Amino acid sequence: MTRTRPHALDKKRHVDRIAPRASGGREPDARGGDGVRGSRVMTAQARVTAGYYERADVQELVITAVLNELRRR
Repeated sequence: MTRTRPHALDKKRHVDRIAPRASGGREPDARGGDGVRGSRVMTAQARVTAGYYERADVQELVITAVLNELRRR
């Protein structure tokens, strides 16, 4: 009689439990990383709609962040 290993079944259940959901989960990152939380995307979309990124102080912060990222590469 062949016995199934209990931990093999537990792994499957664990993967199902931690897998990202279609809504509110993590979306694939274009760079191949782990992903971006859906809540972050929704917040950014709301800011775009509200004109948040049109403010001069915010544009300066975004430019500084982009330049810092480019310097690190």
